[in-house]
Amino acid sequence: MMRLGDARWWQITTHWFYARTPSEQRVLGVGALVVVLLLFWQLVWDPVTSTHEQMRLALPVAREQAAQFTAQALGIERLPAPAATGRGSGGRSPQAAIEASAARAALGGDPPRVEAAPGGRVLVRVGPVSFKGLMGWVARLASDEGYRVDALNIIGAGEGRVKVERLLLAPAGTSRAGIERSAGTRAAPGGASEGVR
Repeated sequence: MMRLGDARWWQITTHWFYARTPSEQRVLGVGALVVVLLLFWQLVWDPVTSTHEQMRLALPVAREQAAQFTAQALGIERLPAPAATGRGSGGRSPQAAIEASAARAALGGDPPRVEAAPGGRVLVRVGPVSFKGLMGWVARLASDEGYRVDALNIIGAGEGRVKVERLLLAPAGTSRAGIERSAGTRAAPGGASEGVR
């Protein structure tokens, strides 16, 4: 809302402008147009185009990383399941066996959070760790402890590191009932599925 002082300022400015000669008015008009165009360039056009260029250059790298993560996650699912379930646990609870296996793997960062899940499964969450180290640890869980991956949700944490939001492990002898499986999807909390992006 315009105040009284603003209206007075506008009147003074317009009076001053119309008191100029027509040639001075043209020069002032062109100067104002140049200032507006320069402000538009500096505040709108240049930031938008430079951000677009940065995103355009980063997109192929992000796509390559996503394809690599997807391929490696699918490779984990294809690991052969051992015949016996939990054979390396030595009578310990599944949580204790997985925590001990993580400690031996020396993943680095915070220790994994391990919780019991329905159906004899175990839910694991791990802070930023090396993706390569994570894949090796998951492979050892299958071969040494007798667990297979039912679901794996990870996000990139930069520099070859990932954060495991959800790693659902099950003894190798249990069925995958209740977990939706189809090409290009992964199981999500609550039984829904998310497209792998």
